[in-house]
Amino acid sequence: MIKIKEDGSGWEYAQGCSSTSTSANCTGCKYLTTPSQTNSDGYSMLNSGCPCGGNTGVAGYGHAYLLDYKNYNFLFRGPRPVLQKNGKWVFDQKGLLATLQSRAKSQLNRSLPDKFILVDISLIDDTGEGPQLNAEYAPFKGNSTALAKHQYFPSNTTFAKLSGNDIKGRFIWWQMLTKQAGGASKSNLDGLITQISSIMNKKHRIPYVLYFHCSAGEDRTGEVAISYLLKQRMSDTPEAAYIYGTTIYTDPDNKTKGRTTPTNPIPTYLAGANWYCQQDPKRVCSFTDQTTVPGKSSNTCEYPWSNNNSTKPCIFAGQN
Repeated sequence: MIKIKEDGSGWEYAQGCSSTSTSANCTGCKYLTTPSQTNSDGYSMLNSGCPCGGNTGVAGYGHAYLLDYKNYNFLFRGPRPVLQKNGKWVFDQKGLLATLQSRAKSQLNRSLPDKFILVDISLIDDTGEGPQLNAEYAPFKGNSTALAKHQYFPSNTTFAKLSGNDIKGRFIWWQMLTKQAGGASKSNLDGLITQISSIMNKKHRIPYVLYFHCSAGEDRTGEVAISYLLKQRMSDTPEAAYIYGTTIYTDPDNKTKGRTTPTNPIPTYLAGANWYCQQDPKRVCSFTDQTTVPGKSSNTCEYPWSNNNSTKPCIFAGQN
């Protein structure tokens, strides 16, 4: 796993783990294949920098989480949906959809619809993460060949038919920059949140399933998650947006819910959520609660979209 250094000067590698670990740098590694354990079809989710259990891997789908459900549309956060096959990066459609289905069932007790539009939103870089970006983009490009920021592929009026499923989709690249490189303002974070919100706020003939991600599903993904919740669910309670925006599952079986805090989002990306929060001068954007886990205290329900019919009503409830 690699990430941009906090001073924006380049890339740094996550520290290795001497044993199977669920630390911030290695969450999910124990569930991954290793160089000597490639799947029978040639697939693995490998990269350098995180030798968990003595092997090399990157965080898998442990960070995938259902962030919102509205108008029959689903919004998920998570890590990059690509893996390696025979040494080349490819889009992991099968693994991604299986993970999203699992989260929908465990968090909402609801399956994904039989037909839906998948919108894959990548927040990653086109230099150090370029091969992964290109692999992810490939199934969606349709008649377009030149990848550009903030544009849908295929265009806003057409869809890509994804292989093996009666599912169509779009891809959009929205690179999130470090604070030192221009941050949320130059990244047009508010434009991205508006795009996501416009889809979630409408009841479509065919529902949408949105998945936004960075590499590990921690820093850039957390920045966007917090900002979305500030706009859609928790405008008057920024601390709640911080709590839910940094909440993840820490294993692929949905048994353990946790937070990416205190180390993620790192300050250079948490600054983006703070910038977005401060667009409303009435808000107090402290983002200090690094320990509360939703559902484990009297003031937080399981999910930000819970309603008053739930067993434990949520004080931050939004309208479904």
